[in-house]
Amino acid sequence: MKDRNKKNRKIIYRIAIYVILGSVAVFCLTRNVRAKYITEVPFSGNVKIDAGLAQEFHLYEHKAVIDTETSNVSDGVYKLEGETVDRNTYTGIMPNSDIAKDPFITIKNKTDSKAYLYVEVCEKDFPKDKDGKNKITYFLTDEWKKVTYKDENTDEVQNVKGINGGTLYVYVGKDLTKAAIQCDNSLTKDKPDNTIRINILEGNKITVDSTINNSDAVQTFGLDFYGYLAQIPDSMLANTVHTPDVYEVYCASFGELE
Repeated sequence: MKDRNKKNRKIIYRIAIYVILGSVAVFCLTRNVRAKYITEVPFSGNVKIDAGLAQEFHLYEHKAVIDTETSNVSDGVYKLEGETVDRNTYTGIMPNSDIAKDPFITIKNKTDSKAYLYVEVCEKDFPKDKDGKNKITYFLTDEWKKVTYKDENTDEVQNVKGINGGTLYVYVGKDLTKAAIQCDNSLTKDKPDNTIRINILEGNKITVDSTINNSDAVQTFGLDFYGYLAQIPDSMLANTVHTPDVYEVYCASFGELE
């Protein structure tokens, strides 16, 4: 009996050593990838809302963690967990890969007041190739449309920048010709808990180009999302001929843009 217990203890000891060594190896691999390709990639979400438009208004995403179930956890492969956060930091990003990311807006108990929903997307220090193209790419879903204006001097259509300097989009829903958020409380009344969820990124991912290299790891880059729910002024609704301009509504709530 003593010999058997002694043998069992040896087996348990060996297993413990293997687990520890495995953890050390994973840690070293992850650190090497982080140093080689990128340092930190922060993401965050923020919202602004006119008073009296909804009971709740949030911009969240699910927590991103290293997918330890992949064959090689040093690949910088991430998966999304059930916990919601307003910021994710990614490390160990690999070339020619997708980053799991699912920012979304939730609106609870939208009131009868007519409004437009916006999201502003801000890129910070994205690595670029020799032609000036981003090595990190993403697309918004078809339910979002860029807010534009016509330059009076050049007569060219320009993209509108939000109050944080990012590209501004308006939610159009399934109807790509107008802002579908301009409606009454029917937007949320038939939803579970009277809450609607609106996704932002197509495929819930960001794509890393194959050309990411060592020189791109010297500085942090980021992608921030800002959500806005702006009430349409009664003076704009009085005009029954033209739909209220999404650019003017945004400025009326959050100030004139440069």
